[in-house]
Amino acid sequence: MSLSQKQVFGKRAFIVMAYIANALGVPRPAKPSKCPFAGDGDTACMIQIERWRPRICGIGFLLAGMRCLFHHRSFTIYPPGWAPYARQRLAPVDHSGYAIEQEGDPTPWSETVFAASLDASNNHLWPEEVHLGPSREDGQMARSLRTQRRHIAGAIRLFGLNICATLRDREVVHHLIHVGLSRLEAGAKKIREGPSLIEQGVEGVRVLEQLPTIRLMMTGLLTLGVNQGYWGPALLH
Repeated sequence: MSLSQKQVFGKRAFIVMAYIANALGVPRPAKPSKCPFAGDGDTACMIQIERWRPRICGIGFLLAGMRCLFHHRSFTIYPPGWAPYARQRLAPVDHSGYAIEQEGDPTPWSETVFAASLDASNNHLWPEEVHLGPSREDGQMARSLRTQRRHIAGAIRLFGLNICATLRDREVVHHLIHVGLSRLEAGAKKIREGPSLIEQGVEGVRVLEQLPTIRLMMTGLLTLGVNQGYWGPALLH
């Protein structure tokens, strides 16, 4: 999945919670006290594990599929930095919520959904054609120019830089991720001028470079995605 607006993506509520390794070294979340469907006046939810969900790609361990017996609804718990249907992280954090530091990597965004923007900003465009063979061992999607364009467009829309976005949209982005409004306005002006794919990537990376804290990388970006309909309502623990 890229940063795409699809009806099925924007409906399913989920929980974001740290996965901590148990005695066997297997990442497991704590049982939440509330489900994503609980209202303010509801009593405590009755939650139990329904199943462990395997992932073909992206997250490299089983996810907890839970069910609330009070609301009769099922949901999934995702680790910090991940969103439903994602093949790549939204933010450069591990499954317990700590920043990922890769030796020799000058940027933390190379293994996230913003890799397309980062590569474009470094004058690297993905190949026009990709020969699909056996699945990659790291579970990531094959990178084609078409995919890169889609990811960059999704990032620009996420940050309110696209030509359909308004000043009010960018004020919401500013509030959620604390990126300067002047930076967002400058980026939006550049996008309206019809820049190349490389220049579009630069504008997306300039926003990422202004994110001040890891928490904003996790919660702010996730909430922006909820607002855009990239994924359903999220309950953050």
